[in-house]
Amino acid sequence: MVEYRAELHLSPASCYDRLLDFFHSPAVDVDVLTRRWVQRVMESLPVHRVAGRPVLLGDGLKVAKAGRKMPAVKLLHQPGESNTKPTYIMGHSVQVVSALVAAADSHFAVPLAGRIHEGVRFTNRDHRTLPSKCCDLLESLGLDEPFYFVADAYYGCKTVAQRLRGSGSHLISRVRRSVVAYIPAPAPTGRRQRGRPRLYGRRIKLWTLFDSDQHSWQEAESPVYGERDVTIRYLYRDLIRRPVRTLVRFVLVDHPTRGRSIFITTDLALPPIEVIRLYGLRFKIELSFKQALSVLGTYAYHFWLRAMPKISRGSGTQHLHRASERYRQAVRRKLSAYQRHIQVGAIAQASLQALAIQHPRLVWSSFGSWLRGRPAAPRIAVRLQLRGTDRVSEVSLTMPIRAQSYASHPLMPVFVMNLPEGYLFNMIARRLAKHEQVDDMRLLAITGRHQIGRLQFVEPGEQQETPPRIGLSQLLTRRGHVYSVTATVCWADLCR
Repeated sequence: MVEYRAELHLSPASCYDRLLDFFHSPAVDVDVLTRRWVQRVMESLPVHRVAGRPVLLGDGLKVAKAGRKMPAVKLLHQPGESNTKPTYIMGHSVQVVSALVAAADSHFAVPLAGRIHEGVRFTNRDHRTLPSKCCDLLESLGLDEPFYFVADAYYGCKTVAQRLRGSGSHLISRVRRSVVAYIPAPAPTGRRQRGRPRLYGRRIKLWTLFDSDQHSWQEAESPVYGERDVTIRYLYRDLIRRPVRTLVRFVLVDHPTRGRSIFITTDLALPPIEVIRLYGLRFKIELSFKQALSVLGTYAYHFWLRAMPKISRGSGTQHLHRASERYRQAVRRKLSAYQRHIQVGAIAQASLQALAIQHPRLVWSSFGSWLRGRPAAPRIAVRLQLRGTDRVSEVSLTMPIRAQSYASHPLMPVFVMNLPEGYLFNMIARRLAKHEQVDDMRLLAITGRHQIGRLQFVEPGEQQETPPRIGLSQLLTRRGHVYSVTATVCWADLCR
């Protein structure tokens, strides 16, 4: 909420409640808004297509939430090898679907929809799993054409594969190293026997094929984006996977640096190289998550429910099948507010991406701030230009403009450098010691109007003064005499 108010330059006294009412209002139907947004993206953006089908990306995101009165907050496990990533957090589990959009030589993951699919259960008869709820989210998009759905190994299961095949769509995913498959059983000869015809033939553990010399491996240049002069080995086999009970294509890849992986697709006509390339583009949704978290604040909501009892650290799913109907409706209303906040953030992020794709020259020509790398996509530039900011509005190079506020103890270096020191500090502290407590912020308020540089420090409610502009000629002129710009003369003048 604070980020939205700051971006729109709204008054906190008059607009904060109105924004709360907007996100909690049932007048904004999230499902209808999502369908309209998906239709707009498919019509106006260059969505990446393979064999005439759009490519969608899907993944889950765990957002840390410390609120003890927030519905759907539970203990979540984060698998990973990073030391900076805690194994368990309290937060919301969100599933997001994005569209893969082509932009020059690169691709974007444009978010279409995101929903909280874990943490609250209103009835004990609801046995849907996260992959099943992800399929429900895909169906709610309202797409009237089949598509390719690219997701990680968690979604390479029977539920997702069968439901996508039922609608004419296909899955591209990765499987674990313990996966097994079956050769189709040979067709029966002679007189038909009693019982169901045999479906499965010989069982194969796919990981053992990497060390087998009985199959002819193929070599090719790596189709993964960003890789050049990298040769990979791959092997594909069309086998029956028991949970799906139908033929699927397995693609075994031996990468010289990334190691071995096994990919799967339900489209038997899709070339193996294309499977590898599309799964490599799945990482674009991870970049989209990073932008949503650190740049836009899509998941920075903090709506609490006053009537909710406090949850303890480490609590799991909140079961509400025995709660009163009034309380369950309050929880549904709060969850809907979360969904609206996520969906509005997704639309805002995709709008910035659309401007960066369709008007890159205009964005860069109007961009007046600093970036660490020019080749980066100009989404940050778009966001700064929409706010009407330029390089002068930045605090420092280490504190770029962003929606999230800065907090630090002690003060940031750009503030510490403006604090009085030595004799001046002792004089100010001695004169104010009997009147008030002198701290760093008070010192900045006293001396902050006459700083060298672009920063000024004033107390709340006071008007900021425009500092006088002093040029180099004025600095070198004293009483009408122009000094020589030599080190000897300047040093002698300073020592007088």
